[in-house]
Amino acid sequence: MSSRWLPLLAVGCVLGLTTGCHLIYKETRVAPAPDTTFLPDPGRMQEQPPEAAFQRCWIAPNVNWGRYHKVIVAPVNIDHLIRQSWWERQSYVEKLGFYQGDCRRIADYLGKVFRDELAADPQHRCQVTEVPGPDTLRLELALVELVPTKAVMNSIEEVTKMAMPMLISTAMGPLSELNAGSIAIEAKLVDSRTGRVLAMFADREKAEMAAFDLAGFTPYGQSELIVRNWGREFIRIINAHMKPVTRRLPFTLITF
Repeated sequence: MSSRWLPLLAVGCVLGLTTGCHLIYKETRVAPAPDTTFLPDPGRMQEQPPEAAFQRCWIAPNVNWGRYHKVIVAPVNIDHLIRQSWWERQSYVEKLGFYQGDCRRIADYLGKVFRDELAADPQHRCQVTEVPGPDTLRLELALVELVPTKAVMNSIEEVTKMAMPMLISTAMGPLSELNAGSIAIEAKLVDSRTGRVLAMFADREKAEMAAFDLAGFTPYGQSELIVRNWGREFIRIINAHMKPVTRRLPFTLITF
């Protein structure tokens, strides 16, 4: 091949990869969760591109984000949980009466992940604190949806995949969608001293695509994986002074 075609070939490959990634982001983005009363005016949030870290967000104009160097992570609210559908309630955690306790546990885990990610940030952009101040933000999170994975059905599905790989792209597709759990949050960043709401965001996610979904062997393994992704993405946004960032590609070989 003549060397003069190499630049064109390179551009073509980049465009092909970009288009392919955009389609993956678009096809794996689920519908947003309905608004709750947790946020003061959720209608101000705007839908973001499928590559964005969070589905919807609003950021107050003319905020000097560089002045904030500390973050209070408030206890996560679970008072605005959206009622599940009949199928979503068909889980042994519901039947055995574990669901409310599980919601509190996942909410506590959500807060812990955000605090841990802030503390572990190599850029040390913001310090975790409990004391309000002029240079301190308060992050208020609400867990608004938690649908457990049908862990038993998902385990059967994964074993079937190993035995008959051709079913991955045919009969198992609809089953994966039925078995998958979901989780949704709403959040706001508030000036800890004045109480002014500076930013709001909301997101709802289901399990990412995977060749083998080991996280789905437990009711909330997928949700905990999503929570960890949220924590990392929040740190990237904070470090970018609230500018948009691209979420990780929602595909992996194995989830755990």
